Amino acid sequence: MKNPIKITVVVPIYNVEKYLAKCIDSLVNQTLASEKFEILLIDDCSPDQSVVIAKEYLKKAKNIRLLRNNPNRGLGMTRNRGIREARGEFVFFIDSDDYLENTALEAMLDAAKKGNCDIVSTGFKRVYENGEILKENNSYKTLLDDRILLLQQILAHRIPSMTQARLIRKDLFKKHNIWFPLGLHEDVPVMYKLFVYAKKVCGVEDPYYYWVIRDGSITSHITTRHIGDLIKGLSSKMPFIKKHYKGEELLLLCDAVLHGWCKTFQDKLKFITEENLNKVSKDLELYSFFYVELKDQQDFMNGLEKFCEEYPLLREFFEIANKIGVSAESMERYEKYYKRYVKVQYWNSKKRKFLKCPKKFLKRLRRFVRKVRRYDGNLLQKIRYVILKLIKVLKRRLVA
Repeated sequence: MKNPIKITVVVPIYNVEKYLAKCIDSLVNQTLASEKFEILLIDDCSPDQSVVIAKEYLKKAKNIRLLRNNPNRGLGMTRNRGIREARGEFVFFIDSDDYLENTALEAMLDAAKKGNCDIVSTGFKRVYENGEILKENNSYKTLLDDRILLLQQILAHRIPSMTQARLIRKDLFKKHNIWFPLGLHEDVPVMYKLFVYAKKVCGVEDPYYYWVIRDGSITSHITTRHIGDLIKGLSSKMPFIKKHYKGEELLLLCDAVLHGWCKTFQDKLKFITEENLNKVSKDLELYSFFYVELKDQQDFMNGLEKFCEEYPLLREFFEIANKIGVSAESMERYEKYYKRYVKVQYWNSKKRKFLKCPKKFLKRLRRFVRKVRRYDGNLLQKIRYVILKLIKVLKRRLVA
């Protein structure tokens, strides 16, 4: 008898009692027939009431299974167990504090069947806990016809490389021996390999995945472990790409890997700096670890040398650290540069925003000129009126 289960949704559970019900509800209420997919809940020794909530759903839906790790194994190992235990042809990973549109699985399975695809991507909406949307991203949609361009964007970390929000053929993992590593940033050494090996990939039109921003998640702060695990994940990329590509494609993808190193760690450096700016006692240990671990990474240093103009924060940080080391004095000097950098970025963004809408600006300018002309008073009074109006506009812009 042919296996009716097409999709296994893998839901790792750890310390999410506040969010788990919403996540499971979004899965139980999918428009895809329940016999065509299973919900695999995996408790990773959660210390709260998450398991109690999960057990309640076992009574409500027949397509739910609950497994328990013993001992705690972390997100990567829990996802690996989900792949091994999956009964479906495809796996879909969802974090237990996120949720889906109720048509997501049906739309993605239809796309996989029509295109005979190994991977189907959907975009996502980043939302606050109250449901307010911060950002919508469906950047894969425009890239899926050009595999090299897609890989460039993933390797350069210009588009998210997460395994969530993807329908992935289970055999891709098993056939090519691709597994999530132990530790943090477990997606980094996985997703690009899947895209390399997939025969065909496609995407759906709408963003169906809701990615919830919450305090206390493992990505809401940075430690030396975050940096160390990121370095491990990124280190695997260059050897893999050199093994699978050659010629012009290899050159393009190698450059993308170098960009990936720089973009990732400039973003992390921004985060560390923001955390440190308001502290009286600077976290020099984290700055020092960042410097010491990266200065010996050849791919990172090659990228920084080649693309230094595109990553000014990294360039300044390493120039200062190379000259006088990591100390309270040197980091104070770097943070002064950072403050100037942030101001320039802010005004550049304002300038870009301004240049994007010249028609709107000209329309407002014409309206303002008409007001000035109609204004009662002599020339000096009109000039005073214009100056006061400009001050008012500037104040409003600065507050915004």
